Amino acid sequence: MEISQRTIGDLMILDASGEIDLYSSPKLRNELITLIEQRANGRPLLVNLGAVRYIDSSGLATLIEGRQKAQQKNVRLALSSMSEHVRDVFRLARLDQIFEVYDSEQEAIRGLEGA
Repeated sequence: MEISQRTIGDLMILDASGEIDLYSSPKLRNELITLIEQRANGRPLLVNLGAVRYIDSSGLATLIEGRQKAQQKNVRLALSSMSEHVRDVFRLARLDQIFEVYDSEQEAIRGLEGA
């Protein structure tokens, strides 16, 4: 799994690619928690999953932990650009009902503007 960061205006974007599994999820957790800790005044954070081919339960647990930390820190956390396979995993776990999910990065940027 590869992870990179970029900023568009006040929005921090975390781009993940590859597989999020037991081996790679600690790396995602460290990046995600660090970024949440850095987000002041509730500024939004977007996790772009467009290049993620696979996610397992440890990856889901990492994102759930990130969501909980974001709520504690008053940070708006959203996900975008899931492949159909990754979206199916979220649906099966009913996580699509607790996460703010956008079909595309552009849609997420519009949805998070002014957040």
